[in-house]
Amino acid sequence: METIGDFSVETSTQSKLLRQRLKAIFEEWHAPFASCIAEAQALDESGSCFSWEGVILRMKVERSPAALDRFKEIVFETVFSKPDSRSG
Repeated sequence: METIGDFSVETSTQSKLLRQRLKAIFEEWHAPFASCIAEAQALDESGSCFSWEGVILRMKVERSPAALDRFKEIVFETVFSKPDSRSG
């Protein structure tokens, strides 16, 4: 995974075809990662952890602010929300 991340950072501005393939790889990874994180959270083995570097990487590959928008939504709904607003 680190290799794809490094490759994305270093080459995402070089080729539209390459960006498309990297985007497809990230999309393929989404479901397995989400499942793994959900399982860890259900077992209380994982804290709320967000990857700023991942957001930046996705923005570069996708050439879109969509990853940042998703990140902000998650952070403000979880980390920065009042405890009362999450329970009800």
